[in-house]
This record gives sequence, C-alpha cells and structure tokens, in this order.
Amino acid sequence: MDNFLQGILASLSASLIVYVASKLFRKRKKPLKAATKSGWEFDLKIRFHKTK
Repeated sequence: MDNFLQGILASLSASLIVYVASKLFRKRKKPLKAATKSGWEFDLKIRFHKTK
C-alpha cells in the first residue's frame, strides 16, 4: 500500500475512534452529572470560522 493510502486509512480510523469515544462519553456524562458531582467530565469543542 502507498504511504498516502496508509495515511488516509490511519486518519479515518482515528476519527472513527474519536467519534465512538465521544458518543460513549456523552451517554455516560448525563447520569454521572445527575447522580453526583464527583464524576469526571470530558468536553471537546471544535469551532470553524468562515473567512470572507
């Protein structure tokens, strides 16, 4: 396989892992926040700005 294709495959798999992890953290965050304040939280914010 070319290095280019390996790079694309690696970036796609990394983005898939991050997506699944964020879904799991979002599901788990709601009950922990309601039950106790000693639970840990994970927030990730990505903002894109349009240039004119």
